Amino acid sequence: MGHKSHHTLALDDLVTHLQKIDEYPDNIEWIMREGIWTPHRNTSYSVFPDLILVYKDRHAIPVELKSAGYSGKHHLEQLRAGRDFILNQLQLDCDYGKISRYDTRKPYLVNEFKTIQW
Repeated sequence: MGHKSHHTLALDDLVTHLQKIDEYPDNIEWIMREGIWTPHRNTSYSVFPDLILVYKDRHAIPVELKSAGYSGKHHLEQLRAGRDFILNQLQLDCDYGKISRYDTRKPYLVNEFKTIQW
């Protein structure tokens, strides 16, 4: 097995333990992980969140994962891009997004999250 980054290990943990961010797999229909969105058939990538969680009740949420030490604002742009994708492409409701943090000393552990209301 090859080397996995801290981010990949933390994302593996998050996908298998969504209850850590108060999201519950029993209600989820499908998950997009590390998707690439190229709107209008443009060859340049748009920013995108790490996860899109699509629920059985016709709503979805974007989730962005960052290290505990991250202090930038790029996650907001990624969450907004996820919201736009959900609303315009999937045509589902999207009332909020989430940023989740992982501990770089134990990279597989998601240790906090924040809900971002639109």
